[in-house]
Amino acid sequence: MAFAENRIKEAGGRLILIETSSRPEYEGTVDFYRFQGYQVISWIPDFYAFGDDKLTFEKRNESGKSKEV
Repeated sequence: MAFAENRIKEAGGRLILIETSSRPEYEGTVDFYRFQGYQVISWIPDFYAFGDDKLTFEKRNESGKSKEV
């Protein structure tokens, strides 16, 4: 995770978005992202299937610089 975050920072990325399922078997994944400092910014009910919500996590990189397009 640190490697990916550093690469994003080096490339000037401002934020990282990660999505995962809310199903019980992904509870460890959800806990991992929270432990890494990610916050849930969206929760879409029944996105993947009935009872299987989509969670979107975000982590901001305040020191990232925007690239000109």
